[in-house]
Amino acid sequence: MRKVELGKTGEKIPILGQGTWGIKSRKGKDYYESWKKSLRRGIELGLTHIDTAEFYGFGTSEKVVGELISEYNRDDLFITTKLYPMHVSLKTMKKAANKSLKRLGISNFDLYLIHFPSPITSMKKQMKILDHLVKEGMTRYVGVSNYSVDQFKEGLSFLNTDLVQINYAQTLPSKNI
Repeated sequence: MRKVELGKTGEKIPILGQGTWGIKSRKGKDYYESWKKSLRRGIELGLTHIDTAEFYGFGTSEKVVGELISEYNRDDLFITTKLYPMHVSLKTMKKAANKSLKRLGISNFDLYLIHFPSPITSMKKQMKILDHLVKEGMTRYVGVSNYSVDQFKEGLSFLNTDLVQINYAQTLPSKNI
């Protein structure tokens, strides 16, 4: 699998990652096992970057990913999760991060993103909190998802660390399917 540099961090990650946006809550064991089977196959093919979010299935996605990644050497995987931006203070962001770490069963994230721009918390405050999470060792890298170029540049101006923007492509089923 070809790898690319994550922003300007020097970290190389697979050019393709595995997303877990579709994992729903309150489904049966077979449903979650089919997700894990698919993710395992992806890892076998070199798709070792796995992306999840506390918002996906109200934490269920992180729990499923956590169960799966416990089967592997942690150093062989690159785990990204996303913070729901309605957490508006250091206390609530840190609490959300700790809950995500617990669901994933890991001691730190490889990459922790703010899922989308917050309509109620200043960019400066959000970025300072991300800086704090890096300093505390909760995450190796921080970033944003679903931000415009201008929002990304603004966020970067408030950080003491590198900020990465992750862009996702989504394939939607055809109406004929």
